[in-house]
Amino acid sequence: MLEGRFRSHGRLENLENAILNYEKAIKYAEPSHYACRSKFYQRLEDALTLHHERAVKFPLNNQTNAPAHHYKLGDVLLERFERFGELEDLDSAISNLQKSVDLTPEGHPDKKRFRNRLRYGMEKKAHIEGERIEEERIETEYIKMELIEKELTEKKRIKKEHIEKERIEKARIEKARIERERIERERTEKE
Repeated sequence: MLEGRFRSHGRLENLENAILNYEKAIKYAEPSHYACRSKFYQRLEDALTLHHERAVKFPLNNQTNAPAHHYKLGDVLLERFERFGELEDLDSAISNLQKSVDLTPEGHPDKKRFRNRLRYGMEKKAHIEGERIEEERIETEYIKMELIEKELTEKKRIKKEHIEKERIEKARIEKARIERERIERERTEKE
């Protein structure tokens, strides 16, 4: 039904919700209900194919919600890889998760979650292919993340110091103004 809504209205959320619902249906369907599970797998495959086709025709790079869309697609592809073991799904998942990380601004609350899921996908790939290069790339990404977090913390500290200095300077200026007014009043009273 959500797939149909996507086809008629073009809203990507409908397609993404359809994919998530098919995933849940597969997860909760009894293993003995082969025909039912098979139908859900086929619908999931169709929805993922449709999502991929849409992504190729209409890239999300200029949309503000593009990181979330790439994350959702990458997450679903990663889950599908874990079920079926298709390396193409894993590569597509990593590609989409990398886009979600790249398109998300530093300091955004979702960036860490996106990086963690990307790391998980990269670890799966490294484990499967046995490549030390991927492990180093994962470590580099985490080191980069830690450095960025330290930089953000330092920027916040500097900003707080700047705000405190401004507050002290304003208080000094106000105190000087009050003192000038007091001196002026005293001078006026003496005259």
